[in-house]
Amino acid sequence: MEKGNYMKFLLMLGISFVIMYGVMYLNADKFDHVYLNQNRLYMALLMVAPMALVMLGFMSGMYTN
Repeated sequence: MEKGNYMKFLLMLGISFVIMYGVMYLNADKFDHVYLNQNRLYMALLMVAPMALVMLGFMSGMYTN
């Protein structure tokens, strides 16, 4: 199988992680309330991990090895 598919998969997961991490800050009232937090980073990783498994399950034909 092509390595390009795996690179696309990692790129999709990376972009999804950045979007989910950004969405975590949508509930901030003011920009002053936005600060980097390990808990938000951890929660974004927890959301991306099951998404990766679901994506691999539904697109198993693309990732045969």
